[in-house]
Amino acid sequence: VAIFNTSFALLNALLSVKNIDIKTKIYPNPTTNFIIIELEKNVNADILVYDINGKIVIKDKLNDEQKKQLDFSFLNQGNYFLHINIADKKSVYQINKSK
Repeated sequence: VAIFNTSFALLNALLSVKNIDIKTKIYPNPTTNFIIIELEKNVNADILVYDINGKIVIKDKLNDEQKKQLDFSFLNQGNYFLHINIADKKSVYQINKSK
């Protein structure tokens, strides 16, 4: 019962998250060395990149900015999840890191 209640609470929390409503470009994807995040306007945002195990491998911020370059060169080949958090809104993008 405790597992069900915890899972239900987590599901409710995930469903209450709203996608950011700002046009966003993430490129190049797949990447070998870096990605660029480009939004249509300046924002304050938290940027988190997770590996497939849920570990944060990159943490950065946009501080009244609309463009940011992230270094992926040190990461192993594989899939990563880029989270852009602006206030109570979040967008998630899958990034493929190749050799």
